Amino acid sequence: MKKLLVILLVIGMFVGSVGIIGSAESLDLKPFTDEEIVALLKLINQEIANRRIEKTAELKKGYYIAGKDLPLGDYILAGVHEGDWWTDVNLYTKSEWEKGQEGEFHTQVTIFEKYGEVTHKITLNEGDVLEVSGDGKITLTIFAGPQFK
Repeated sequence: MKKLLVILLVIGMFVGSVGIIGSAESLDLKPFTDEEIVALLKLINQEIANRRIEKTAELKKGYYIAGKDLPLGDYILAGVHEGDWWTDVNLYTKSEWEKGQEGEFHTQVTIFEKYGEVTHKITLNEGDVLEVSGDGKITLTIFAGPQFK
């Protein structure tokens, strides 16, 4: 409930500020607390994913939680191996992760040097955990559907 109130406060301050100022380019963010800025950033990133505005991020080795570290939605996971051995990307559902990371994973993408670039479509739901291990270059692009040019 407290989190919801903070988000509503941030949205109210943002909407009020934009109305007074007239444009987002001149929005003064200095009055916002660090917590409000972080909450606003999370909302904006989720809206970008919801609107399917195509954006790409490079992921380093580690664990990423959907809804916290990454916005929810559909993505194209791409990887190129850049080291010895291989790079694994494991996607665990929230319930699989809560059972322990030694349990079964939902999706695994293994990237070997001989494969070149590997792509895979994934969906991140609330609480899913994306694990990146190895030395590969892993990117995550918001899936906006086929792009006809």
